[in-house]
This record gives sequence, C-alpha cells and structure tokens, in this order.
Amino acid sequence: MSQPIIKGRSRDDIIRLVKATKKIIENEGLYFDVCHFIEVEMVKYDNTFSYEYVCSDELPEYTYAYYDPINNIMKIDEEVYLKAYNGDGRHRFTLAHEIGHYFTCDEITYARSSRDNIPAYCDPEWQANTFAAELLMPSDKIKNMSVDEIVSKCKVSKQAAKIALEKAKKSSAYYGTQLYAC
Repeated sequence: MSQPIIKGRSRDDIIRLVKATKKIIENEGLYFDVCHFIEVEMVKYDNTFSYEYVCSDELPEYTYAYYDPINNIMKIDEEVYLKAYNGDGRHRFTLAHEIGHYFTCDEITYARSSRDNIPAYCDPEWQANTFAAELLMPSDKIKNMSVDEIVSKCKVSKQAAKIALEKAKKSSAYYGTQLYAC
C-alpha cells in the first residue's frame, strides 16, 4: 500500500516554523487559541484557505478533522470543534494537528512501503503531531513546568503534557538551550 511522505523536517525545523507562525499573528505567549486561529487568522494569512464544520457521519470513520491540501480546506467534526472551543485538551490538539498538516504538507509524494519504513522526519503524521505539540506547548516555555501546570496553562491533555515535557527536558538536558532534531 502507498503511504504519503512529505519533505523531511527535523523537530528543530518544525519548532522554527511554529515560532514564525506565532510571530506573524503576534502570539508568542503560552496559550494558543486554535479555534480563533482557524476561523480568523488562517483566512487572513491565506485567503484561499477554508474550513467547514461537519457532522461526524460526513467524515471517514475514526476521523475527527482533516486537512485536504489539494482543495485547501479543513473539515472539522462540529462536536470536536465545540469541545475544543470549550477548552478540551484532546480536541484542541486535534485541531492543532490539522493546522500542522496545513503548514507542513507542501510537497506530498507517495511511497510503496509500509508506514514503518518511512523515516519520522518524512512522516506527515509525525510532523503534524510535532507541530501541534510545539504550537500548544512551546518547549522553551514548558521545560521548567510541571505536567499539571502545562495542562492548566496550555489547556492540553495530561498525556500530551507528559510527552511534551519529556521532550522539552530531554532537549534542554542534552543540548542545553539548543533545540534537538527529531
């Protein structure tokens, strides 16, 4: 089966992309409002971008939202949107993940191999997850926080906060203040 692969990006590259994105909209703080970003900032940034709230039965099974790079549209389950709007960390991450696809899926190709053979830095799902984590939990700002502080201040799930904190601490412990790749 063919799997999508995209232009390789290191974790460091993705962190720089997130910082540049946040700088454009003048949001360099800790909390990131994903709903506002999709509804207002994305449209200002790219007037060909659109989004649509749909019923869950209009999406593929086990899909809560997706970004279609060919038509430049994001389709979002309306329940997911409402939960994200009301601060649900899991659903906020889902939307941030789709924003990640928008910013990283510029050169899609397909490989005739299993997902296991695709290097992480070329995997669109790894890149979107890395983008979402950095967008919602900036590694340079959370590295000295507790998991509970990250959950509270960034409005993310406990699981996402644990993973992000582990990566932020690993990054700063091994490389000092420098960011690490993948």
